[in-house]
Amino acid sequence: MKTLLFAFIIVISNFSLNAQSYLGYATKNVNLRQGPGTNYEIDTVVKQNAQLFLFSLDAENNFYHVIDVSTNIEGYIHQDFVKILEEIKAQKGELFMADGNSTSENPELVINNNTTIAMTLRIGDEKFYFTPQESKKIVLTPSEYDFMASAPGVIPYYGSQYLNSNFRYTWTFIIVEK
Repeated sequence: MKTLLFAFIIVISNFSLNAQSYLGYATKNVNLRQGPGTNYEIDTVVKQNAQLFLFSLDAENNFYHVIDVSTNIEGYIHQDFVKILEEIKAQKGELFMADGNSTSENPELVINNNTTIAMTLRIGDEKFYFTPQESKKIVLTPSEYDFMASAPGVIPYYGSQYLNSNFRYTWTFIIVEK
């Protein structure tokens, strides 16, 4: 199994850290849909026993919001076809360090994907995609932010931290296999 090791990671998400996330698996081959209902389009079929990351146990219309860990495809699966295995706790505390003062009043994030696989970062309702070895700078307003990072074959990583004015933050994304 691959595990994420993040050095100074920042990602923001519109999911609440008050809700706990979970790992589970598909109990049979099942449709992964674009929304919480059978009226939504099917993105792919998740194979039986595929590992799933569940954003929470709060089902919407009896569908869980999930990420298929092997493909990093996000969608919805009916709760009848998901077996819950374990809780995944949000990361708390200082997950990254300020790298110095920024030229902007707002916090600047310098994000480095130092791997050979693509990575997804959630910021509010937006997703940022990083190709292998890609770096980007993102400017935010000072605030407490939820973050989440995911990649194919890797269990998503999430938490929160406050980002201060006039600071530059850097993180490097690497993967460690266990």
